[in-house]
Amino acid sequence: MGAIPVLLFVALVGFAAPARAELCAGTVLIAEWKAGSSAYARKDYAAALAHLDPLARAGFAPALLFRGRMYAGGLGAPRDLDRAITDFDIASREGLESAGGEIDEVGKTIALQRLTDLREASKRVAFDIRGCAGKSEPIVPRYLHAKNVKLTPAQFAPWWTALDAYAANSSPETIVYLGSVPAFGFIKWDKLVGTLRQPDPILVINPALVAGVESQKVKQQQALDMILPSARAVVNEYAMIQTGVFDLDRYKGREFVAWPTEDSKSIFQSLRTAIDMIEALPGELKSYGERIRRILYRPRMPYSISEEAIVNSEVDDTDKANPAVVFIERPESYAPGYYAPDIVNAGYVAAHGQEKADGLRQDEFCVLMRLRIQTAMALDLAPDKIAATRGYLDSHGCAR
Repeated sequence: MGAIPVLLFVALVGFAAPARAELCAGTVLIAEWKAGSSAYARKDYAAALAHLDPLARAGFAPALLFRGRMYAGGLGAPRDLDRAITDFDIASREGLESAGGEIDEVGKTIALQRLTDLREASKRVAFDIRGCAGKSEPIVPRYLHAKNVKLTPAQFAPWWTALDAYAANSSPETIVYLGSVPAFGFIKWDKLVGTLRQPDPILVINPALVAGVESQKVKQQQALDMILPSARAVVNEYAMIQTGVFDLDRYKGREFVAWPTEDSKSIFQSLRTAIDMIEALPGELKSYGERIRRILYRPRMPYSISEEAIVNSEVDDTDKANPAVVFIERPESYAPGYYAPDIVNAGYVAAHGQEKADGLRQDEFCVLMRLRIQTAMALDLAPDKIAATRGYLDSHGCAR
């Protein structure tokens, strides 16, 4: 469990930025992406290409990934491995890490020198953000904030609008992402900007960055350069979530849903083992673990403000009958000994109606930490894992 401040939903606040007709960003980008990815899912590749091609030419990574797949497979367009490699390579540079696996797969059929030349040439491809038909406006995002942050959405909106206008004039290609961010969070942290999942992706901005730009200590171009990588990560993930394409597994009445990666099989095997471990727990611990019937996995987001190497879990209250655990982790954390205590913790949170809490109180947080130690000891986990949790307990002022 990371001590990340819990973000609270506040309001929907519109921007005053002018509409930009025919730009592939914001409302048009999301609408065209949903139409194109839906057409792709139903195998209407001609329609998919019609919607996705302008977005791909604008440098939107998810569209480049799908267009690359169509070129690689000859779906709705003649098979063209050179163009597929180019699309995958640009998508990877634009923040979509899964595109790297596509390059490896298609690259097996291309001579190494040719592959190297294509990837080098892809760096010189110019984006065209004016290919979309229709009126484009920046997304009206959800604003969120932490309790210890005084910056309000009303104070933040003019700052963001000014930065958006600056980007449109100085670096138009950046508004593909800057104008499409679905949600913001404000957190006082040791980083000025980053990402967070709660459980959907959020662009997190430290109020110090806003203050720095307003005082001219940080130039708008510097702020844009800092924000853009995280904005790409958030918008890319938000777009990929819309596709609903996930790896699935079922075991002993549980449904496992994983972000489609090469690690899914390892994750599913660890989850199966964790479920077996939970069945061996005593009484109340077992009942908490059994409450969780659906488990989600997404890999740790790029530029995440959480540096935790262990699994984090959250309860998704969209389905009261089947609360879900969202695992956010680094790849080295596949050990079932990490999963089992988190499943128990999430079951405890669900059982006590904390799904929509404004953040755990200190006493509630301490209860969860003690529960984690109790579960770890019952499972006879490695002493170093138990000791680490005890240290975390002590550092947060929890009596043992």
